[in-house]
Amino acid sequence: MSRACTWACRPLHNLMKAWSRALQEAQKMVRTSWAVSRINWELERAWWGLLRIQLPAEGIAARFQDEAACLERLVEQRWGKHVSCPRCGAGRPFIVPAVARWQCRECRHQFSATSGTMLGYSKLPLRTWFLSADYMIRHAPAYVHHLMPALEEYAAWTGLHYNTASRLRRRTYDDLRTNGGQGFLGKLVLVNPVKPPADTTPDSPDFLVWLRKEAEDRSIPLEI
Repeated sequence: MSRACTWACRPLHNLMKAWSRALQEAQKMVRTSWAVSRINWELERAWWGLLRIQLPAEGIAARFQDEAACLERLVEQRWGKHVSCPRCGAGRPFIVPAVARWQCRECRHQFSATSGTMLGYSKLPLRTWFLSADYMIRHAPAYVHHLMPALEEYAAWTGLHYNTASRLRRRTYDDLRTNGGQGFLGKLVLVNPVKPPADTTPDSPDFLVWLRKEAEDRSIPLEI
């Protein structure tokens, strides 16, 4: 094929690639729309309402005002009063000030509070993760029919690069949907745990009655 023919065919080639991408996106939207249409939205709102009443009454921003407060909460939830090595389980590690990490006296392994967790390789401040979870739970009624907040809005709120905000949003959402909201991040921000009545299920009218009463007792407005 001559060079002239190659140049002549290039616009058509680009058009075909664009059309193929558009078709894939359309098929993806159809699949997503089908999946979303099968969601029980009342149950979805109840789920986020259950998480909402477990947040601190004064809000995450007020409860955890700086990075030190977030770190203290993380250490408390992960180890309690006594830090132990995540590799060998030995207690009484010592702090290495130069790198702000603990070092195990037995296996010499150095670790931080986030080592071996979903936040282990994150460069974001701990407080950003805390506030992300708080934002997603508190704003759930506004976006619940879209499952997650709009990325443009979320990125603007965080002030992060678009791609970074996208990953933060996805990982926060996935964690809050893990194990009844008791994923790693959920355990850090849900400081007022509640226990629904044993004889109810989340999709039962009795559960919604109980949830509304709990929210009313805590002066928390819920849209369920």
